[in-house]
Amino acid sequence: MRKHISLLILLGLTLVSCVPDEAEYPPTGGENPNIEVTATIAELKSMYTGTAIQLDDSLVITGVVVADDESGNFYKSIVIQDATAGILIRMDDQELFKKYPVGRRLFIKLGGLWLGEYNGLIQLGGTQAVGNPNEVDYIVSSIFDKVILRGTYGNEVTPVDVTFSQMNSSYQNMLIRLSDVQFIVGDTNKMFAPGSTQNITLEDCGSNTVIVRTSSFATFAYDQVPNLNGEMVCIYSEFGTTKQLLIRDPSDLKMNDAVRCGPYAKKDFEDGSVTSGGWTVQQVTDPGTNWTTGTIGVASNGGTTYVKCSNYYSAANHLAETWLISPSLNFSAAINPAFSFINACNYGGANIQVKVSSDYVSGAPSSGTWSNITASLSSGSWTWVNSGALSLTSYVGQSNVHVAIVYTGSASDGKTWEIDNILIAEQ
Repeated sequence: MRKHISLLILLGLTLVSCVPDEAEYPPTGGENPNIEVTATIAELKSMYTGTAIQLDDSLVITGVVVADDESGNFYKSIVIQDATAGILIRMDDQELFKKYPVGRRLFIKLGGLWLGEYNGLIQLGGTQAVGNPNEVDYIVSSIFDKVILRGTYGNEVTPVDVTFSQMNSSYQNMLIRLSDVQFIVGDTNKMFAPGSTQNITLEDCGSNTVIVRTSSFATFAYDQVPNLNGEMVCIYSEFGTTKQLLIRDPSDLKMNDAVRCGPYAKKDFEDGSVTSGGWTVQQVTDPGTNWTTGTIGVASNGGTTYVKCSNYYSAANHLAETWLISPSLNFSAAINPAFSFINACNYGGANIQVKVSSDYVSGAPSSGTWSNITASLSSGSWTWVNSGALSLTSYVGQSNVHVAIVYTGSASDGKTWEIDNILIAEQ
């Protein structure tokens, strides 16, 4: 008798172990539950008027999962979308993708759930957040199967094609596609989010920009930011008045087959800053000689502000060497990059020098190897001259190139140099 019981137990365990895990072996197709959908996601979101509200039993929505937590960039949440809108659902569990993967249709019974927002981003939750009447907290895992009914797998949602200017709140938590875009030059030598959540900047060919926000827990946090132009599929989000993009997976970035548009770097000093945009100043000799902005005697084509450097102060010249250095430039896919600027000078002394390096990283210029480039320079009397297009083709294929303008002066003389309209771009 004991042998028979043991055999039955063993057989039962064997049968259980042979049942495929839904998370590991998601079936194709599947079935939708027999339930009536009573509202679109857009209609649901329109019910939010500024304070979190509890929803009634008559409301049922359906949507396809367009973002899950598999890559780690969405924490305890999934995003669903129908033909009208998208919405984020806060769920108190991890590895949600095993039951709610991208492409699965879900039916949400909204009775008892809460609709609220987090800094302008409308979302679904299980309760009203304590201490903040606008926000909602997670849906507890014990009621997942009661309120979130699973339907068919493998449903495709076509991303909505939008431009930077078209992005607005109507696209919140929708799958969108941006074409002819690239990450700004200053971010192309970075990783997405090494060690902490990070914002990097995406731009179009009209120099419009938007933030791409990545969690340090994302599986691609230590991936290199692409340096070429191309297409990006992502989830559109908002934080207050700030537009944000969230990457689902690196495979949504198709930015490896097109040359960058626009300049690698541009600096016109109209913001009044010498070092914005990743530019740096290194004072090798004499801390009193520095690059500063000026507005007197601007060039007719130079805007209203330029950068200048002089070693004359306190009624004397000083032995000086001061560098103005560009951000790191990625020429991995460059074809014919060139560097140009306009310049003017006065008084007696040494000319500025233009230098380029492919091994400098940061800090003292002596930490890198620099080569000289010959530029057309002003002969004096504050006459503005164009440097000409200074070819950087020798550095094509290099991923860490810096250019620098170097000012030098002696204890007995020194010119005052003015620089504007710096441009590093394809010719």
